[in-house]
Amino acid sequence: MNETQLHSIIQDCKSGRQQAYKLLYEEFAGYAFTLCVRYSVKEEDRKDLMQEIFAETFLKIDKYIPSRGEFKYWFRRLAINIILMDFRRKKDVKIIDINELSNVGVLEEEKAPQIDPAILHTAIENLPTGYQTIFKLSVIEGYDHAEISEFLGITPSSSRSQLTRAKRQLKKLLHPLTNTKFGKYERV
Repeated sequence: MNETQLHSIIQDCKSGRQQAYKLLYEEFAGYAFTLCVRYSVKEEDRKDLMQEIFAETFLKIDKYIPSRGEFKYWFRRLAINIILMDFRRKKDVKIIDINELSNVGVLEEEKAPQIDPAILHTAIENLPTGYQTIFKLSVIEGYDHAEISEFLGITPSSSRSQLTRAKRQLKKLLHPLTNTKFGKYERV
Protein backbone atom coordinates (compact mmCIF):
# COMPACT_ATOMS: atom_id res chain seq x y z
CA MET A 1 0.00 0.00 0.00
CA ASN A 2 1.44 3.38 -0.95
CA GLU A 3 1.34 6.56 1.19
CA THR A 4 -1.53 8.11 -0.80
CA GLN A 5 -3.72 5.06 -0.27
CA LEU A 6 -2.79 4.92 3.40
CA HIS A 7 -3.64 8.61 3.93
CA SER A 8 -6.97 8.05 2.19
CA ILE A 9 -7.75 5.13 4.52
CA ILE A 10 -6.74 7.19 7.55
CA GLN A 11 -9.05 10.01 6.46
CA ASP A 12 -11.86 7.48 6.01
CA CYS A 13 -11.15 6.13 9.52
CA LYS A 14 -11.32 9.68 10.88
CA SER A 15 -14.73 9.94 9.18
CA GLY A 16 -15.88 6.72 10.86
CA ARG A 17 -16.11 4.48 7.79
CA GLN A 18 -16.14 0.82 8.91
CA GLN A 19 -14.47 -0.51 5.75
CA ALA A 20 -11.51 1.81 6.36
CA TYR A 21 -11.04 0.37 9.87
CA LYS A 22 -10.89 -3.11 8.35
CA LEU A 23 -8.35 -2.04 5.71
CA LEU A 24 -6.13 -0.31 8.28
CA TYR A 25 -6.30 -3.37 10.52
CA GLU A 26 -5.35 -5.67 7.65
CA GLU A 27 -2.42 -3.42 6.75
CA PHE A 28 -0.99 -3.14 10.28
CA ALA A 29 -2.04 -6.36 12.07
CA GLY A 30 1.19 -8.11 11.11
CA TYR A 31 3.25 -5.20 12.37
CA ALA A 32 1.33 -5.10 15.67
CA PHE A 33 1.81 -8.84 16.07
CA THR A 34 5.55 -8.46 15.43
CA LEU A 35 5.76 -5.78 18.13
CA CYS A 36 3.95 -8.07 20.57
CA VAL A 37 6.40 -10.88 19.82
CA ARG A 38 9.39 -8.53 19.95
CA TYR A 39 8.38 -7.36 23.41
CA SER A 40 7.74 -10.94 24.56
CA VAL A 41 4.02 -10.65 25.09
CA LYS A 42 2.84 -14.08 26.17
CA GLU A 43 1.13 -16.02 23.40
CA GLU A 44 -2.15 -16.23 25.32
CA ASP A 45 -2.20 -12.41 25.73
CA ARG A 46 -1.40 -11.40 22.13
CA LYS A 47 -4.95 -11.38 20.73
CA ASP A 48 -6.26 -9.27 23.61
CA LEU A 49 -3.36 -6.88 23.36
CA MET A 50 -3.74 -6.52 19.61
CA GLN A 51 -7.43 -5.70 20.10
CA GLU A 52 -6.43 -3.07 22.63
CA ILE A 53 -3.81 -1.64 20.25
CA PHE A 54 -6.32 -1.29 17.42
CA ALA A 55 -9.09 0.00 19.67
CA GLU A 56 -6.75 2.75 20.88
CA THR A 57 -5.56 3.40 17.32
CA PHE A 58 -9.12 3.93 16.12
CA LEU A 59 -10.02 6.06 19.16
CA LYS A 60 -6.93 8.26 18.78
CA ILE A 61 -6.58 8.35 14.99
CA ASP A 62 -7.83 11.96 14.97
CA LYS A 63 -4.63 12.87 16.83
CA TYR A 64 -2.43 11.59 14.01
CA ILE A 65 -1.03 14.54 12.06
CA PRO A 66 0.69 13.51 8.80
CA SER A 67 3.00 16.52 8.78
CA ARG A 68 4.61 15.25 12.02
CA GLY A 69 5.75 11.94 10.54
CA GLU A 70 4.73 8.69 8.97
CA PHE A 71 1.70 6.84 10.32
CA LYS A 72 3.76 3.69 10.91
CA TYR A 73 5.92 5.48 13.48
CA TRP A 74 2.90 7.04 15.20
CA PHE A 75 1.28 3.60 15.30
CA ARG A 76 4.48 1.96 16.62
CA ARG A 77 4.78 4.41 19.48
CA LEU A 78 1.11 3.94 20.40
CA ALA A 79 1.44 0.13 20.24
CA ILE A 80 4.62 0.06 22.34
CA ASN A 81 3.02 2.31 24.94
CA ILE A 82 0.06 -0.07 25.18
CA ILE A 83 2.35 -3.10 25.48
CA LEU A 84 4.36 -1.41 28.23
CA MET A 85 1.21 -0.31 30.07
CA ASP A 86 0.07 -3.93 29.96
CA PHE A 87 3.41 -5.03 31.46
CA ARG A 88 3.04 -2.46 34.24
CA ARG A 89 -0.57 -3.44 34.88
CA LYS A 90 0.42 -7.11 35.17
CA LYS A 91 3.71 -6.28 36.87
CA ASP A 92 5.54 -8.44 34.28
CA VAL A 93 8.52 -6.12 33.98
CA LYS A 94 10.84 -6.17 36.96
CA ILE A 95 13.09 -3.14 37.01
CA ILE A 96 15.44 -2.36 39.84
CA ASP A 97 15.78 1.31 40.71
CA ILE A 98 19.43 2.35 40.67
CA ASN A 99 18.88 4.38 43.83
CA GLU A 100 18.26 1.11 45.69
CA LEU A 101 21.70 -0.20 44.79
CA SER A 102 25.15 0.68 45.97
CA ASN A 103 28.50 0.24 44.26
CA VAL A 104 27.07 -0.31 40.81
CA GLY A 105 29.91 -0.30 38.34
CA VAL A 106 29.41 0.66 34.74
CA LEU A 107 31.47 -1.22 32.21
CA GLU A 108 32.96 0.53 29.25
CA GLU A 109 31.27 -0.50 26.04
CA GLU A 110 33.36 -2.74 23.87
CA LYS A 111 33.11 -3.34 20.18
CA ALA A 112 30.68 -6.22 19.63
CA PRO A 113 31.87 -9.19 17.62
CA GLN A 114 29.91 -10.34 14.58
CA ILE A 115 27.28 -12.86 15.68
CA ASP A 116 24.57 -14.66 13.75
CA PRO A 117 21.35 -12.58 14.12
CA ALA A 118 19.29 -15.68 14.99
CA ILE A 119 21.65 -16.51 17.86
CA LEU A 120 21.62 -12.90 19.04
CA HIS A 121 17.79 -12.85 18.94
CA THR A 122 17.67 -16.04 21.02
CA ALA A 123 20.11 -14.57 23.54
CA ILE A 124 18.03 -11.38 23.83
CA GLU A 125 14.90 -13.47 24.39
CA ASN A 126 16.69 -15.24 27.26
CA LEU A 127 17.30 -12.00 29.16
CA PRO A 128 15.03 -11.26 32.13
CA THR A 129 11.94 -9.37 30.99
CA GLY A 130 13.02 -6.02 32.46
CA TYR A 131 16.46 -6.13 30.85
CA GLN A 132 14.97 -7.36 27.60
CA THR A 133 12.37 -4.59 27.49
CA ILE A 134 14.87 -1.79 28.09
CA PHE A 135 17.39 -3.33 25.69
CA LYS A 136 14.77 -3.50 22.93
CA LEU A 137 13.46 0.01 23.57
CA SER A 138 16.95 1.51 23.60
CA VAL A 139 19.00 -0.52 21.14
CA ILE A 140 16.36 -1.78 18.71
CA GLU A 141 13.73 0.99 18.79
CA GLY A 142 16.16 3.84 19.45
CA TYR A 143 14.37 5.50 22.39
CA ASP A 144 16.53 7.51 24.76
CA HIS A 145 16.58 6.92 28.51
CA ALA A 146 14.27 9.86 29.25
CA GLU A 147 11.61 8.38 26.95
CA ILE A 148 12.09 4.89 28.36
CA SER A 149 11.82 6.20 31.91
CA GLU A 150 8.56 7.91 30.97
CA PHE A 151 7.18 4.73 29.38
CA LEU A 152 8.06 2.53 32.33
CA GLY A 153 7.66 4.96 35.21
CA ILE A 154 11.28 4.71 36.33
CA THR A 155 14.19 7.15 36.50
CA PRO A 156 16.50 7.65 33.51
CA SER A 157 19.40 6.39 35.65
CA SER A 158 17.51 3.15 36.28
CA SER A 159 16.99 2.78 32.55
CA ARG A 160 20.72 3.30 31.93
CA SER A 161 21.72 0.79 34.62
CA GLN A 162 19.26 -1.80 33.32
CA LEU A 163 20.65 -1.37 29.80
CA THR A 164 24.20 -1.78 31.12
CA ARG A 165 23.19 -4.96 32.94
CA ALA A 166 21.35 -6.26 29.88
CA LYS A 167 24.47 -5.74 27.76
CA ARG A 168 26.64 -7.37 30.42
CA GLN A 169 24.33 -10.40 30.60
CA LEU A 170 24.17 -10.64 26.80
CA LYS A 171 27.94 -10.61 26.72
CA LYS A 172 28.01 -13.52 29.18
CA LEU A 173 25.41 -15.43 27.18
CA LEU A 174 27.29 -14.87 23.93
CA HIS A 175 30.82 -15.27 25.34
CA PRO A 176 31.24 -18.92 24.29
CA LEU A 177 30.30 -17.94 20.74
CA THR A 178 32.84 -15.14 20.56
CA ASN A 179 35.80 -17.36 21.46
CA THR A 180 35.90 -19.13 18.12
CA LYS A 181 38.97 -19.47 15.91
CA PHE A 182 39.07 -15.67 15.69
CA GLY A 183 39.29 -15.31 19.48
CA LYS A 184 41.50 -16.80 22.14
CA TYR A 185 40.27 -20.37 21.78
CA GLU A 186 39.37 -22.49 18.84
CA ARG A 187 36.15 -24.46 19.09
CA VAL A 188 36.42 -28.14 18.35
